Amino acid sequence: MTSGPAFIGIGAQKAGTTWLWENLREHPQLWLPLIKELHWFDVRYPPASLAASPPYRHRTGFARYRPLWRHPSWFEARWIWHFYHSLRNDADYLALFDRQDARLAGEITPAYATLDAGTVQHLHEVLPPDCRMVLMLREPIDRLWSGVRMHCRKRGMDWRSLPEDEVVALAAMPAHALRSDYAYTLQNWAPFADRLGVFFYEDMQSSPHDFLSGVLRFLQVDAAWRSPKAMKVSNAGQESNGVPAFFREHWQPRYQPVVQAVERHVGRVPDAWKVSA
Repeated sequence: MTSGPAFIGIGAQKAGTTWLWENLREHPQLWLPLIKELHWFDVRYPPASLAASPPYRHRTGFARYRPLWRHPSWFEARWIWHFYHSLRNDADYLALFDRQDARLAGEITPAYATLDAGTVQHLHEVLPPDCRMVLMLREPIDRLWSGVRMHCRKRGMDWRSLPEDEVVALAAMPAHALRSDYAYTLQNWAPFADRLGVFFYEDMQSSPHDFLSGVLRFLQVDAAWRSPKAMKVSNAGQESNGVPAFFREHWQPRYQPVVQAVERHVGRVPDAWKVSA
């Protein structure tokens, strides 16, 4: 038996990864842990570009086992215990995904999209040779704006009360801006070549079942399976009237090359991306 995940969702943040996690967990040929974001690699190998940002902190105490309230399982409880209490190195992480049944095991942590090139090369060497990476992308300025709104919401702030230059400065923090720099992500994850699958949030919104089928084909499992949660909206947050004009005008020059890089890599981008091209 080969240790390690068969697939990993590596991002991007605010691009539908929670929806993907919820739907993949329903598939009879797949298994993902109750913890949606493990943050193993980004905590163990912090990206240099995010050195000034607060590090990710794992849950503590009983909060670690909160997912079991809705999905009680001795297997899942033991798995969570091992993840939080017995992991010493990457080999221990890989062993977490050993399975006794035929299901393919994987995880989703959007923060992996920001990993340094050296860390990605390390992953290329230690992960199973057939491990596949799923990267979901969202129009970069729309994704950036959603990230800023989430940042403000978690801190009880109303972005409307901030001066425009303060909102722009908030978005410029590496923890926000880097997550929309898909050219950076694609370059760093290039070692995985055709084992890196790129999918679009906008396609998920317009045709959830077709989108999911595409991901399942990439993972080489039954793509005709229909998820009961495909039409569910995950992590919708508060309603938004769209990206403010001042915000888009400021960031469009930076992300225009990013859109072009994605189009070169994939061969297309959704129509919604052309506002940034």
